Amino acid sequence: MTLLMVLRIFRFFPYDCSLLGKIPLWMSKLAKLDMFILSGNQLAGSTPAWIKNLKHLFYLDISNNSHTGEIRTDLADMQMLQSEKTKASLDPRVFKLPVYKGLSLQYRIPIAFAGVLDLSSNKIACQILREIARLKFLCSLNLSFNDLTGHIPISVCNLTNLQVLDFLNNNLTGAIPAALNSPHFLSAFNSSNNDLEGPIPSRGQFNTFQNSSFDGNPKLCGSMLTHKCGPASTRPPTKPLWQPNKLTTRPPSRLPSPHSLV
Repeated sequence: MTLLMVLRIFRFFPYDCSLLGKIPLWMSKLAKLDMFILSGNQLAGSTPAWIKNLKHLFYLDISNNSHTGEIRTDLADMQMLQSEKTKASLDPRVFKLPVYKGLSLQYRIPIAFAGVLDLSSNKIACQILREIARLKFLCSLNLSFNDLTGHIPISVCNLTNLQVLDFLNNNLTGAIPAALNSPHFLSAFNSSNNDLEGPIPSRGQFNTFQNSSFDGNPKLCGSMLTHKCGPASTRPPTKPLWQPNKLTTRPPSRLPSPHSLV
């Protein structure tokens, strides 16, 4: 493969290839890359800083590897997931699903996919970055099966285009922010097997989630659980939503079903 051919690559899917070591530096030369799937390998180390330089990247899946360390702030600088210029191509309110008939239904063009950040099933040990709120066009955030600690940051509530949010099997503590009702089209939420506590938000989309979304958190209480909240169950004071510098948040809107994401 020539250098010119490499520079023209738009999609790169080396998943389940038993790749070892760190994500190689030469991949940073894939300047036109918009979808990057490295799941199911044996890659280690932290995510490289050059990820933010891939100006067209809106779909990153490095799940099921052995990545360690922290979630780098560089991931919050993925330009295609934070810029107003992406509105025309990634606006989930005009989400299209072109498919064709055959042995299976398959996506034909990349616009059929929404903005995705999947870091699940690794060995990432840190707190969730509040800067993640910069990714305002993110539709699916999967951080399950890691070693995350600390609280769910209130800034996550600014991801008003979010449809899927998965914190399954970590070491998160504190309360589930009540403001997570703000993304009114949040279709899938999983916080099970953590150490969360206090009342589960009782309005909005949270009334539609299964009990299993909260399993393994014995300190949680709510109307959908066998452990009901008593009169003394109060939620910690809510801080104002953290706002990224000079970024505006669009009002929430109704979206199609989340099975368009995977």
